[in-house]
This record gives sequence, C-alpha cells and structure tokens, in this order.
Amino acid sequence: MSAPLPRLDPSAQRLDTPAQRALRTRSPHSATASPRNTMYRMASSASLAGDSAFVASSLPPLPLLENRSRPPSPVKAASTKPLSRPPRPHRRRRQVAILALILVALLLWSRFSPPFIDFLYLARFKLRDHAHSAQWTSLFLLPFGLRASPCSLRKQPLLFVRGERQVAVVWETNDCPASLDKQWRARWVKGAGERRVGTAMPGLASAGRWSDAVVKTETVVEETAQLGGRVVYTALLDDLEGGEMYQYELVLVDTASHRTSTLIRHSFPWVGGYSSPQPTTIHIACVADNQYNLRVFRRALLRLSSLCSSLSSSTYFHPSFLPRSFTRPTSSPLKRPHLLLHAGDAVQNPHDLAQWQTDLWDPLTRGGAGVMSGQLTPMVLARGNHDWDSTGRNVYSGGVSGASLRPEWEEHLRHEGLEEGITPVHSRRGIYHSSSPHQRMRILVLDSNLPTEAEQAAQERWVEWEVERREWREASLRVVVVHTAPWIEWWDRTAWTQGGESEWSSYVRRRLIPLVARSGASLVLSGHSHAYTRGFLPLSLVPSFASAPNSSAVPALARAAALERSWERSTSVRERGTVEDEGAVLITFGGAGGTLDEDRVENWGFMSRSVSGVHHTGWMAVSFGDTAAAKEVDRAMQRRGKKKAPSVFRPNPPRRCRGTEQVVRDVIEWRSVSVYDGGKELDRVFIVAESCAKL
Repeated sequence: MSAPLPRLDPSAQRLDTPAQRALRTRSPHSATASPRNTMYRMASSASLAGDSAFVASSLPPLPLLENRSRPPSPVKAASTKPLSRPPRPHRRRRQVAILALILVALLLWSRFSPPFIDFLYLARFKLRDHAHSAQWTSLFLLPFGLRASPCSLRKQPLLFVRGERQVAVVWETNDCPASLDKQWRARWVKGAGERRVGTAMPGLASAGRWSDAVVKTETVVEETAQLGGRVVYTALLDDLEGGEMYQYELVLVDTASHRTSTLIRHSFPWVGGYSSPQPTTIHIACVADNQYNLRVFRRALLRLSSLCSSLSSSTYFHPSFLPRSFTRPTSSPLKRPHLLLHAGDAVQNPHDLAQWQTDLWDPLTRGGAGVMSGQLTPMVLARGNHDWDSTGRNVYSGGVSGASLRPEWEEHLRHEGLEEGITPVHSRRGIYHSSSPHQRMRILVLDSNLPTEAEQAAQERWVEWEVERREWREASLRVVVVHTAPWIEWWDRTAWTQGGESEWSSYVRRRLIPLVARSGASLVLSGHSHAYTRGFLPLSLVPSFASAPNSSAVPALARAAALERSWERSTSVRERGTVEDEGAVLITFGGAGGTLDEDRVENWGFMSRSVSGVHHTGWMAVSFGDTAAAKEVDRAMQRRGKKKAPSVFRPNPPRRCRGTEQVVRDVIEWRSVSVYDGGKELDRVFIVAESCAKL
C-alpha cells in the first residue's frame, strides 16, 4: 500500500529556484493567483509517487478556471495596454503663460529697443570722446575701445567735395609726441584692381601706382597735463576723373625705422568733372539740420541706407548704377549713394569740438551696421548759421574756403578785382563753390552767412561770373544749394516776431535767388527751417516775391496768382500732366534732427506741399537720357489728378539740337521720406529737362 501524500502547508514558503522565477515572470496569473489556488494547482498535477520537487519546480502555473476554455481576445488585449495620460491642466497653463511672455517680450522689444539702442550709441560716443580728452591710456580699456594712446586715431576719415576735381580727406588723432618718432600720412590711387592675396590688410590691390597726398596738419588743442592734444589732418586728392573708383590709405610711419603701417583703407566713387559724361544715373542722399540730435541723425542715415537698398527692385534705378563696397567682393554688394549732400547746421556750435566728434563724425563713421558710411561717400556741405566758422579756417570740413575752392575765380580777381572793388580778402571766409557731378548737371553751393556787405558783394560777383561759364550754360539740370531757405513758412513764433529771426533769409531772398532764377536754376535746396515745404515759383513772379519782407507785403496781383497757382491748372497740366512754366522748384528739408518747427509764421501761397512736426530726409536720383527714367516720368504724368500722384515740372525751355544730335530727357527725381513711421513717403517730384546727345 502506497504511502499517503504529504499534506501541503499553504503558508509554506515557495521554492525560489531560477526556473520558478522565470515561470512567475512569464505567467500573467502568477502574480494575481491566491496562495490557495496555487496549492490546488500544484496538488492536482502531482504524480501518485508524490514527487513534491516536480510539483514545486517543473509545472507552470495554470490559468484561472474561468478563463481556461476562452481564447485570448485581441480586443481585450488591446484594451489592456496602458493609455497615454491626458495633458494636465497646470502644464497647459504653463505653456500658455510662456507664449504670452514671449509675445510681451517681443512687443516690448519692438517698442523700446530703438530708444535703448540709441541710448547705447549716445553713451558710447560721449564716453569715447571723454576718454580721448582725459587721456585714458590703461590697457584694460583696450577691449572696450576706450584706450586713448598718443598718436591714436580719434576721428575716422570723412570725404569733403572741394570743387570740380578735388576731394579732401579729413581725420583727427591725438597728439604725437616727438619721442614716438611717428607721423601720419595718406596716399591714394585710381582704380579698384584685384583683391590682395596673403596680406594682413583686407581690401583690393591698386590698378595703378600709389601717390602720396599733400597733407596739411593743424593743432586745434595743445596737449596739457589734464587735456590731451588734438591734431586735424587734411589730405587733398586732386585731378580726379569722373566715373572712376579711387582708393585711399591712412598710414602711420615710424620715422626712425622708416616702417609704415596701413591702418585705414577705403574706396569711393567719383562722379565729378565736367568732361566726364558717366555714369548714366547718380544717387545723392540729402540731409540738413541734424545739429545736436545725433539720435535722430543716426536714424536718418539708417533710413537713407534702407531707401538705397530698396531701389534695386525698381526698373528705374538699375543696381549696376550704384557703387559697391570693395572690401569684401565675395559677399553681397552693399549699395550706397554717390554723394551725400548736407545743407548745413551739421552741429549746434562750431566752436564746441566735442560736437564735431559726437554729433557729426561718429554717426557717419561709427554708426553701426546698415548706416551710411562717411568714409566711402564724398560729402557736399553748405555751411549753415550753426556751423559757420567766422575764422575762415574750417578745419573740420577740409578748409573749404577762399582760393582753395575757387582757383579760377581767384585768378580772375587778381587781374580784375581792383577795378571792381573786390579783392581776394573779401572772399576768404566764403564757402561758396561749384561742381559738376555730370557733364549735364551743375551744382552751385552758396553761403547764406556772410556778415559784411563786401563779402556778400564778392559772392554775388562770383555767381554772375559762374552762370556765364560753359559748365552752367550747357547743363540741362542746374541745382542751387544754400542753407537758409529764401521763403520760410514754419518757425518758432516768438523768435520770428520778437527775436528778429525773420530777417535771416532776406539776403538769400532779395539778392541771391533773383541771380540764379533768371539764369535758369531748376532746383533750389535749403534747410534752416525744421519742416518740409515744396513749391514752384514762376520766373515772372520772382521779383515781386523777392522784394517783399514778408508774405503780407507781396503785391496783391502777385499774391493772387500765387494763391491760385494757375500753372498747376494750365493746358500742359491737363493734357500732359506737366508744369511747363519757366521757374524754379524750391524745397526746404531741414528735418534731420533739430527741434521741429510747428508754428506757421508765413503763408507765401505758392507752396504745394507743406509738412510740419515730422523728422525727415531726402533722396535725389538723377538720370541722364535713360529710357527707363523716361518711362517712369510718363507713368507719373498719366496719374495726373489722382491722389498722391507725383508732380512733374519742366522749368526750362525746350532745347534745339544740331542735325547730328538727338533730344533726350534728363530727370531729377526727388523723394522726401519720414525718418520714423516706417519711412513714409512725404513727397515725390520729377524735374525734367531736355538735352542734346550725339546720335
């Protein structure tokens, strides 16, 4: 008789062999079965021999009784998979909060970043000027650009047009003690050439041989123990040819070892010279009256650079007509104007040397990425009442005065001046001069600040002589630049009525404008008034308006004609959309930074466009016989009578050409844009003139 089976103790500890652990891991029921069920399954599957070891270790756990006859359901198996946890409410709120913070940060940055950036530039300019004046020489200041060592560069070079074929390169350094044996020099060369390979100085090799420039030095501040010395250098680049690129270098020479170090190299286009008919389009950026407000002035330069970049999309302004940056030929070309025209009041006080540094030089040469560079663009400057130098030295504008500006006129005076009662002494302080950016364009820069009758008479005699020259008579487009506007409508009322400032424009209005108007001036550009005005004055009305001390004193018939502006409703306007009366377009654009004039002090009647309370700047594109420009003018004339349609003027009589010549149209397009408000266009004008070109 067989032995009885051993009684299983439910509380007995199960064997913990590797096989048993594996079975428990694989079976989904091993973890859920009760100890009692486990004992039952183990007992029912045991052999009669009572192999308890087999029962404990060899058989896998059986499925539950209620599930033994059912096959596994795929739906239930799928439903038993763990579901993804829905997003928690607090996590969603956190994401919304982060997005809201990002939007608020973007709004705050768009609103406050321009003033913040302007403040950083202001602080940088002021601090750097103080560092040089206080002679900060610590090496720890070098990474911040605040170390002012002896003989170091204080002002980057600026280019000033000094007449027909001459440019002055002006820069300033700290005083160079004799013990350092160092000397600043300049050299220049015509042409761009090829890029240098393996040189430390980036840029382009010359197309010719470098020439040493004649450098004039002037010590404006003697060095003391408390104050650093200042030396201004003026290098003259003479006999320039129009339509060419030029390079110039500033080098520091060790006079003991004769070693030279090239510290500055730039290139610029030159469009001056009567004999050169190139290029076909000239771009001139125009500013006036920035004075002490470097914040707005820098923004105006940014606006002009942005406008220049946008011109590439127009068929009128072909990109190839724009000069390019030659420092990095592999990168995308940086377009810039051929000339910068400044109508005066570049600083508030010409005797405050810090203002020349922080309010004019630094914005033009250290204004940051995207700002027009004064090192690359020659400047035509008409001095105003705030920056006129009564000493006649004009060290910060290339010494632009006297015989250096008007050599042919000075020679004329030496022969005939005594008979006319005018000597070279009377023209020493005057900054008036002339130049021809193109063979068919002449620019006169006049001086509205001459204090004595003899000096004013000398300028008038020069104007009479200049308008009889071939360069003026054969030009189709004649532009006059003078700081003080002849007919001002916006000013500070108290200063105008009680401060005697209404008389400031009388010299220009009574004596200069009649001379240039009857000589065929097409356009008169001015500043002085910090508002924008544009009008057209027929030649027949010039005497009546020039002799009137104010707008209420204009003769009744002349004033009625001006208020009616019959030239804007003539047959030529109705049929062709063009004002064809002889006369001059007068534009005042003194809005680059000075306190805005918002009081209407005069109403001359002939101003067609008048905008106050807006900082603004201007752009002048001049095209010579270009068919695309002619099409642009035709489109403007077709829009006559429509809102915001550009005005088209033909102020000079038609030309008669020879049999071997054809009549072409030369065009000045003037644009005035707001410094802020996204560069909103304030005005757009076309001035068209006929010219003769060879077949």
